[in-house]
Parts: sequence; structure tokens; C-alpha cells
Amino acid sequence: MAEIRNKPDISIITATHHRPDLLRRSILSLKNQNHANYEHIVVSDHCPYARYVYEEFSDDSRIRFFENQYPWIKNAGSIAKNIGIENIRSDLIGYCDDDNVLLPNCIETFVDKFSNNQSLEVLFTQAYFIKVGIGNNQIEKIVKRDLEDYSDHTEIIWHDNLCMAHTRSAIENVGPWRTDNPGIRDGEDDELIRRFFSNNLNIKKIEEKTGIYYWRSACVENDNAYHQALTSLNVDSGNYYVFNYQEGNKND
Repeated sequence: MAEIRNKPDISIITATHHRPDLLRRSILSLKNQNHANYEHIVVSDHCPYARYVYEEFSDDSRIRFFENQYPWIKNAGSIAKNIGIENIRSDLIGYCDDDNVLLPNCIETFVDKFSNNQSLEVLFTQAYFIKVGIGNNQIEKIVKRDLEDYSDHTEIIWHDNLCMAHTRSAIENVGPWRTDNPGIRDGEDDELIRRFFSNNLNIKKIEEKTGIYYWRSACVENDNAYHQALTSLNVDSGNYYVFNYQEGNKND
């Protein structure tokens, strides 16, 4: 059983909504981290499968589970992230949405950079950007991949919450994640990043790659075959994954 040693060095927040197969991969990518003293806050935004996935890893006290009790609105994960921030036990915050993964060096890099620069408020690393395609069967492509496989990335990005860590005081300074209006996308990463820069916070960008980003609209929103398959799962019998590809972890 993995446990937090005293206070966690960092809190990683994962927002999840109707994609249990991808949530499992995100959790495994944290359990594979080189730096083990973290907490992982998983926030379900009205996902009927997320608690079952969490319970599979419930022997790891670093993982904590919360649910959005407010009515669901399209919000690109902002509500879940704000719920996570309200419940963190660390002064340093990072993110890994359920359709992405962290590379093993991620938490180690974040903690090291903030530990060695006490005035640092926001840090951006880089991530491998992979387009998996548009339409059905794209989530299956991701689930089959090795957690650390970025061999076919098309570019390097930094402007995503996957590549970002910030202090608790930084988010208190600029305000919480903005909740999108239905159908409008700008309330997530880019909008918050602009607020960080416009408030003249102490921000640093480095070239170290710490995550793998799968193009969101391709792997989630348009994979109707996956979402249809979810409706036939019998969660009461323990069947809460569409696919059953397993990967090990090194920090149990």
C-alpha cells in the first residue's frame, strides 16, 4: 500500500467524465512516477463509472475521490478542477485530465523546480502532442498504447494544464477556473494561462517533456462507438471498462 509521507509535495487533479478506460491509464501514469510523495485527486463530473475505477486503486491512500454534486453543464473540466483545488492538502498543484498521461519524470520535475525557486508561482513544461484521428475507435487506439509511447507525436506543446504546475497562492491571486458557457470553449487552459501572465506572476517555462497529450476532440467527443459501448456495461457485476488492456505500475 502506497501512502503519503506527512504532507504531499504536490496535488495532481484529474477531471473525469464518461471515460473509465482512460481514467485508469491516468491513474497508472501517476503510480508510475519517480517521485512518490504526491496526492492524486480524482473528481468525477457525473460519471457513473469513475467511483468503480477509483475503488480498484483504493488501497493507495494517495488517491482521493470526489464527485461534482452540482447539476452537470458543459464545462470542459473546470468545475471538477475547482472542486479538486478546494480539497487539496498541498501548496503545489498540477493536473492530468483523464485522456492524457504523465511521464515518470513529471512530478519529480515539478517538485524540484519549485523547491529550488521559492518565488516561483507557475511552471510550464512541455508535452508530446499526438493526433490519434477523428471518429470511432480512437479511445481503443489510446488504451492499447504503452503509457510512455510518444513515438508518433506530431509536435511539442506547453499551453495545456497537463504541462502546468502552480502554487495555491497563484490560483487564489487570479481566481478559479472559469466555467464555460454551454458550447463555448475558452474557459479551460488558455483562459487561465492568460490570467496568470496578465497578473505578472513569477512564471517559468522549461523544455523538459513531462506528459503525453492526445488530441481531445478526436479521442473523446467523436468516439460514438465507445460511448455507446459504455451504455451496455454492467457495473454491478464489476464490468466497468470497455477494454481490458492492463499495465503494471512500480509504486504499489
